[in-house]
Amino acid sequence: MKTHPIILLLLAGFALVSCSSNPAVEPDAHAQLDLSDEPVELQIVSMSEWTSHIDSVNGKIAGVSVPSAGAAVLAAYWDLDRAAYPGATVVLATGDSFGTSPPLASFFNEEPAIIALNLMGLDLDTFGNHNFDQGLEHLQAMIDLAEWDYLAANLTRVPQNLRSVAPYTVRDVGGVPVAFIGVIDPQAPTLVFPGSFGTMDVTAPAPAVLEAWQMAQDSGATSFVVIAHLWSETTEAGGLKGPILDLAGALHRAGMSDRGILIGEAATAPLICTIGESASCSYGPQQEAVTPMTPGPEGMFLVQNREQGKTYTRIFLTIVPKTGVITDRRVEFVVPVADAVTPKASVEAALADYRQRLDEAKSEQVCMITGNFDVVTEDIRSREVAAGNLIADMIFEYGSSPDIAIINSGGIRSSLPSPDYIPQDSSLSRPPGAAPWNLLRGDVEAMLPFVNFIVELDITGTDLWATVEHSVAVSTTPDAGPFLQISGFRYWFDLNRPEGSRVCRIELDDGTVIEPDGKRFRLATIDFLAQGGDGYVALPNSEGFTRDLLTDVIIDQLRKHETIGPEDYFDAERMRINNVTGVTGGCTF
Repeated sequence: MKTHPIILLLLAGFALVSCSSNPAVEPDAHAQLDLSDEPVELQIVSMSEWTSHIDSVNGKIAGVSVPSAGAAVLAAYWDLDRAAYPGATVVLATGDSFGTSPPLASFFNEEPAIIALNLMGLDLDTFGNHNFDQGLEHLQAMIDLAEWDYLAANLTRVPQNLRSVAPYTVRDVGGVPVAFIGVIDPQAPTLVFPGSFGTMDVTAPAPAVLEAWQMAQDSGATSFVVIAHLWSETTEAGGLKGPILDLAGALHRAGMSDRGILIGEAATAPLICTIGESASCSYGPQQEAVTPMTPGPEGMFLVQNREQGKTYTRIFLTIVPKTGVITDRRVEFVVPVADAVTPKASVEAALADYRQRLDEAKSEQVCMITGNFDVVTEDIRSREVAAGNLIADMIFEYGSSPDIAIINSGGIRSSLPSPDYIPQDSSLSRPPGAAPWNLLRGDVEAMLPFVNFIVELDITGTDLWATVEHSVAVSTTPDAGPFLQISGFRYWFDLNRPEGSRVCRIELDDGTVIEPDGKRFRLATIDFLAQGGDGYVALPNSEGFTRDLLTDVIIDQLRKHETIGPEDYFDAERMRINNVTGVTGGCTF
């Protein structure tokens, strides 16, 4: 693995205040144990942001994609890990183990993911914002179904909102009383639908961890592991920043670096840091299926994985049980290659019924369709088409009174009805037979194969102009997936004008002109674009919240129509996207 020294400027100081109203875990037998002063080695297995990826994903080794992970494969790997360190292994996750999920989980409200994780042997987890996407009632149902413990030290008023959630727990791991402390992102409530956190607030992570650690020591803990749904990102100067690094610095200044470790949410590449007065980090692409790394000797030890199980970590800690002092620490980043193990049969068996029911659901009729919504790559990725208008309109109609809606053309992969979906029922009316045809759930899932969720953002006129300029710029590139299909507004552009100044007018459907200024508008889109995907860098700076799975929304919206046709979603006399290149006075208003 290529390593890069990174120097970070750590925030100086923090206020130590009581911030959690969660009940403390009662002191247990650890406080009375006659602990050994001989070092022992234990293993922490961790993954980040699995997001219900029950089936395999593409991991990467030396830049080459390989089928990896999935529930049954990860279960087989973790069984081997536990066998190597019997009684001295804990398997944990850092939040968002479910949410923003593929259809096998989302169609059944995440139940298959929880059942799979139970069989995989997950021991501990904390919360990410996507765990709250369906509200507290759904989250509580998932907590009740789970056979592992949820930890969140920086959530207030937990007993009034959720059951079976603690700030920390103390586990005997190979003879060491280890405190496991969970924290979540203070911005999480702003990333979901308003009210999804009930009356809970999310407080600053560092004071909450310090308070929980003090209580855990009173319960007999001598060492700790913080599982944090907190992020880091690369700066323009090539360094790293983010709340996970701020927390690591705070714990180091509190004198905790030799007693525990910190595991954060998913990163774009496997990452380890030792954070003291400055920080040294190593990261980069995996060159082998198992990549061992040794952190520096000084500072708080931080680990971050890739998402969806594309990598997981084996963290090996040598600890003196009596004092909790860590005398040695090392980590292995593992790409769980699918064909390197025999998938765990009990996991596959538990999921078989869900798979069959999902296959049956795909044949469900949504509505009738009078003509093809053609998706021809060179058309949809450079101009307005009926298929794009259909999806953008249905995102718009679903939203909570948005002003506008957008979706990238690259996310729309097949026509309606889809030639890529062949229903088993041969009696259905389908192309090339005469229309109207039966439109089925499987058609929509083939058209929109990616796991995207609808997000609503508050953006400025300036943000919208920058977003549309980017769409216009990529329209000149062959096979330009970022090109936007739109709803709720219209715009005009001239490709003969300089890049960045090609858009000459944007207006809402009612004719209201949108200026490139600070006036705010509600945008409905998908999470991929909201996070800056396809180069839409103006959008991640906006505040918003996540709604439902895109395919489910489109299906629900289509059900409201007995029959649809492409003529209903394309009006050549009133185009939404108006290319006036070469038209005399085309940009004069």
